[in-house]
Amino acid sequence: SGSSLPGLCLCKRTRTQAAGESFPHNAPAQRTQLLQERELGEVWAGLTVYREGTRGGGGIPTEGGSPGPNSSPSLPDGLLKPSLRAESGSLVPQGRNVTLRCRGSWEAEEWSLVKKGGSGWSLIKAVRKAGNEGEFSLPYVTPHDAGTYRCRYRHSSYGWSEGSDPLELVVTGLSAPPSLAALPGSEVASGQNVTLQCRSELYHDWCVLCKDGEEIRRGRTRSHGRGSQADFLFPAVTPTQEGTYRCFGFYSSFPSLWSSPSAPLLLRVSDAAALDYTVGNLVRLTLAGLVLVLLGVLLAEHWKSSRGHPDQGVLG
Repeated sequence: SGSSLPGLCLCKRTRTQAAGESFPHNAPAQRTQLLQERELGEVWAGLTVYREGTRGGGGIPTEGGSPGPNSSPSLPDGLLKPSLRAESGSLVPQGRNVTLRCRGSWEAEEWSLVKKGGSGWSLIKAVRKAGNEGEFSLPYVTPHDAGTYRCRYRHSSYGWSEGSDPLELVVTGLSAPPSLAALPGSEVASGQNVTLQCRSELYHDWCVLCKDGEEIRRGRTRSHGRGSQADFLFPAVTPTQEGTYRCFGFYSSFPSLWSSPSAPLLLRVSDAAALDYTVGNLVRLTLAGLVLVLLGVLLAEHWKSSRGHPDQGVLG
């Protein structure tokens, strides 16, 4: 879709497991998907010029500034490797603000943030700040801000540190949200099989499933006529799988640009033993009620019988 639909995203990214299912496109579906990807590509291309005035001097190659993230200067043992995190999570709805925080040594004097692009790593921001943490604010996030980031710091005595582990920033709200349903239902007993079905009217070729704000699985989609869907099977569910689920769709051509999230789905899993105990109690209560009803009927019949045969008086 050409318009964007920002959505609230509470899902953070973790290591995932792909379902590995193939995507049997028919010809019309494939053409529609290519058109949708092309529209998204045009949005991306229109934002590739870095907004220097907004960010405070971006798009500078690392060759002339701080060293690139893969260089390995000779540093003493024990110098902390920096860590990079997104303050409110690495999935950010477009139009929102996000702050990236780089943590390192207390002797740090300068911090740099780099982003991976088609021609390598580029310096996004450099901050002079003493202390063990530098922060980089990205106001009003756009699709251009999606991608892989690393940070490093300059030690007061030993120069630049090694680079942090990469952080992938995903921008959501680039297309309409999919729908999420539980089959056979959202309330099941422990031990039953449940399938969570993520369906989109767009031809996304991947879906992501989140539970309680954390990404847990990815699945390759398949065509369902006018759109795509991915099925996530949970065999023999347990109470630990109870929670709130959402799903997203995205194109493999743009893995860091996701749809808006689906509406939340609350999955309730009852304990089988507790359910059996409850059923047993219901059976016992039902039997007790039937016994009381039967006693009432017998007493009523006895009372009617007594009234129908009154004692005869003595004839004078």
